[in-house]
Amino acid sequence: MFFSLLKNTSKSNSREENVHAIQLKFNENSIPFIYVTLDNGLFQTLASIDLGAKFTEINSTIFPGINLQKSGKHILVKGVYFEETYEVCNLQNVLFGTFPLKKIECIDSKNHSSMTFQVKEEKTLTESKSVYSLALGNSVFYENVVLFDYRSKLCWVAKNIDDLIEKKLLDNSFKKIPLSDSRQHFAIDVIHDGVKKRFALDTGASWNFLLSPDDAEDSVKLTPLSDTTLTVDNLSLKITQFFQFNRYLPGLDGFLGAPFFRQYLIAFDAKNHEVWIKTLPEN
Repeated sequence: MFFSLLKNTSKSNSREENVHAIQLKFNENSIPFIYVTLDNGLFQTLASIDLGAKFTEINSTIFPGINLQKSGKHILVKGVYFEETYEVCNLQNVLFGTFPLKKIECIDSKNHSSMTFQVKEEKTLTESKSVYSLALGNSVFYENVVLFDYRSKLCWVAKNIDDLIEKKLLDNSFKKIPLSDSRQHFAIDVIHDGVKKRFALDTGASWNFLLSPDDAEDSVKLTPLSDTTLTVDNLSLKITQFFQFNRYLPGLDGFLGAPFFRQYLIAFDAKNHEVWIKTLPEN
């Protein structure tokens, strides 16, 4: 992962703007990355945006001498593939692209490896591990709003939803949907095949998944499913590249990942517990 040592620079005018347009970069698994500046400008790195995770994870071994303030709190992090206890730390004076964040709560994962997956022809998954530097969880956006436009490779970040409206980035063509009461994910409650289900909107997922705990076993498998439709508040969401995933997470029925984000403009307003969604024309 790229990072560099930087000298402190004076604030640019763009940092004073209400809405910041930030370029997205994507890896081979369609996971979005942005440039983040840490520790009062000492470090710059490409960080992944993983809305499927609550906490931001930093690998402190990649940033020698970084000022991580330990909080004394410990949390148990449960994922699809692991369950570990971490100490919560604070990162001060962070720039998300050009957008200033005073503080980020994070966990120091050190040599904990992220997993990426590839689908083989037989529709099974192979696992490959890679040490990463920084993965931004959804808690980064608890006090801010963010609009994702995967097709334009941009996201817009602001303090309040009204800022995006004033910039004419949001309008009546968007549908406002309540975020569920999930404490771990940005999730929505939908109707799928006549049954109420809860799907997390996850920028860290390469596909759209329907979790299948009854089929859980040691090996990780994906079973391709037909395209389907999820309905919520009179809005029909077409779901393509849909897979059944033999894993289980309490309180969730599935994940909507990169294929979903390419089909829609999506803005998260966690302070008001809403997500704004606009259907894009088919490619």
